[in-house]
Amino acid sequence: MPNVKPAEKNISITVPLVIALSRIEDLLTSAFDSMYGGCNYWMSISKVEYAAGKSKDDYEYPSIQAVLDGGKVTIHDQEDNKKLTLTYDKLIKGLEVMANLKAGEGGHHFPNFMAENDDAETADVFVQCCLFGKIVYG
Repeated sequence: MPNVKPAEKNISITVPLVIALSRIEDLLTSAFDSMYGGCNYWMSISKVEYAAGKSKDDYEYPSIQAVLDGGKVTIHDQEDNKKLTLTYDKLIKGLEVMANLKAGEGGHHFPNFMAENDDAETADVFVQCCLFGKIVYG
C-alpha cells in the first residue's frame, strides 16, 4: 500500500441505524395524502394487497400501514402509465438509496428525515428511491 496520510484517503463505512416504523409511516403519509401533496403530481394508488389474515378493516390508513405490515401497494405512475409495486423490502432499499444521494442531487433529504425536518418533497423523493432507485421526477 502506498504511503498515504489518513487525511488524503476516503473511507466508506456502514453504520447500523435504527429507524422507527412510525417515521416511515410519516413519510408515506406525506407522500400519499392529498393534503400534503408529496407524490400526487405523478402517481396514484390503484390497489392495496394486505398481509395474510389482514383486511382493510385492520388499518386506519390501509395504503400506508398495509405495506409496513408486509402487504403490497400498487402504484400507477401517471407519467409513464406503468404499474409499480411498493413493498416493505422496497421501503428498506429506498431508505438506503435516499441515504446515499449526493449533495446537490437530493443528498439533503436523508439528513432532513433523520432530523425530523422532512416535508412532502422529502417524502416524494423517498417513494421515488423506493420504486425507481433514484429521483426521477422533480
